[in-house]
Amino acid sequence: MTGFLGQALLYIVPFLLVLTFIVTIHELGHFLVARAFGVKVDRFSIGFGKTIAARTDKHGTEWRLAWLPLGGYVKFSGDLDASSVPDQAGLAELKQRVVAENGAGAERDYFHFKPIWQRALIVAAGPAANFLLAMVLFTVLFTVVGEQIVAPRVARVSPGTPAAEAGFQPRDLIVAVNGQPVLEGAEVTRIVIMSAGDPLRFTVDRGGRQVFLTATPERRVEDDELAGRVRIARIGLEMSPLPQDFKFRRLNPLEAAAKARAAELEAEARAKAAEVEAQARAKLEAELGVVQGEGETLEDAVKRRGEEALTDEAARALEKLLGGN
Repeated sequence: MTGFLGQALLYIVPFLLVLTFIVTIHELGHFLVARAFGVKVDRFSIGFGKTIAARTDKHGTEWRLAWLPLGGYVKFSGDLDASSVPDQAGLAELKQRVVAENGAGAERDYFHFKPIWQRALIVAAGPAANFLLAMVLFTVLFTVVGEQIVAPRVARVSPGTPAAEAGFQPRDLIVAVNGQPVLEGAEVTRIVIMSAGDPLRFTVDRGGRQVFLTATPERRVEDDELAGRVRIARIGLEMSPLPQDFKFRRLNPLEAAAKARAAELEAEARAKAAEVEAQARAKLEAELGVVQGEGETLEDAVKRRGEEALTDEAARALEKLLGGN
């Protein structure tokens, strides 16, 4: 039991610390832009619950460290609580109270009475701070540690595939595709996926000897965790690097920043593509009446209803999801 708790703490504590750090940076983005626009801030808290330590700065903002590391919050004057919800008495009543207590014009120090463009920038500053944090962390990582490069070493060639017909062999090292050098397996995969039906010329290092092979990627049906059954271009290679195929390449700060931005854009693009694919699939499944509880697939539903029952729009969506050219 003690061992289990120890293992759990090894995961939970770092997770909470990272969560608190990320949320604190997020809230700091809100705080800094709000302060730049002259918004009065009552509290900036790291963590929730009972206060461990606190101090108030010259602007009247209380900086608090609380015992529960589940993030943090910034509380603007006039907020009802840490979620920045205005007082339920209403903004008009709040404005009257502020003016009565501090004089005309005092309401301009409150978030809820700032121009809408300033409020929009304050709200957007949180996500922007997290974006910048990711950029900085990736840049530091690529500059100090470097980028891991895993050479495209062939582990297995599937029989009856374009790779087998081309003459690929296990332990072949792919060094170029169509005359362009490749450093890692991901590059080869990306080129193959985008080249269905187009012959690709591979330069291979086979035991120190250079070999030239040509293979044409063909579309295959595969199961994807997010998109379901999809058709994707493959040539029939499985990559598995040898120990000497792992290398690290340090980037200069400019290269690292560009790499970090590219990594973020790629992640965003993949997430968006998966979301669009999932929405299209869900819409089509609803239109076809797919029986979810019985594990029925789109193909099963089409067979059950018959292709003639499909609308033109559904037929086009089905062809796209299942990999029509």
